[in-house]
Amino acid sequence: MKKLLVLSMVLVSFVSYGQREVFDTLDYNKIKEDGYLKPYKMNHQFAAMKMLDGSIIKAGDEIIIGRPSSTNTIAQRNVGLASGSISAVSAFNFLTIGRLGLSVMSGIQFLPASFTNRKVIVKEIKKGWTIFEFSEGGSVGTIMNVLDAVNTGEIVNPNAAMTRDQAIAKLKEQKDLLDLGMITKEQFDKIKLELTPTIMKS
Repeated sequence: MKKLLVLSMVLVSFVSYGQREVFDTLDYNKIKEDGYLKPYKMNHQFAAMKMLDGSIIKAGDEIIIGRPSSTNTIAQRNVGLASGSISAVSAFNFLTIGRLGLSVMSGIQFLPASFTNRKVIVKEIKKGWTIFEFSEGGSVGTIMNVLDAVNTGEIVNPNAAMTRDQAIAKLKEQKDLLDLGMITKEQFDKIKLELTPTIMKS
C-alpha cells in the first residue's frame, strides 16, 4: 500500500510538472508596471500578446518576418565541387533558429536575412520570448525580444493599427489612382473618410 501511495504521489507530481499553465494575455503596455510579470515564470505560456498599439497577436496567428535591423552577420559555408568557402551573410538581431533554451546551450544561431518577408506561425508566447514555426515540418525559431523586433521592423505585425504616416501614404496613393482614372471619386471619398481619423491624430 505504501508503494502504491508513493508511486501515486510521484505520478501526480510528474503530470503537474509536465503541464503548462496557459494565461490569457501578455500585455506589453503593462510590463513596466511594478510586479506585473512577477507571478509568471519564464516558461509560462500566454494565449495572446497585446502590443503597444493595442493590437492582439494570438498563438496560431500568422506574422511576417521583416528585415534585419542592423549589420549583424553570420558565417555561411558555401560548398562547391572543387572547393568550399565561407562568406558573411546578413542576419537578424532578435530572431534565432531553434528554441531559445536549446540555442543558448548549443550557441545562438541568428536567423539569416534569407527569411525576409516569410510568413510564420506564432506557436508559443512566453514571458521572455516567443516561439514561431517557419516550416511545415515543424522547424521553429525564437523572437528573443518581441518589442524590439517589432520596433526595428524585424517582425511585421499584420494586425497593427495603421500609423499616421502609413495612412497619409495610402491616401496619396489613392489620389494618384483617382487622377489616373483607376478608381472613382466615390471610392476615393470612402477611403479618405476611413483614413481621416488616423491622419488627424496628433
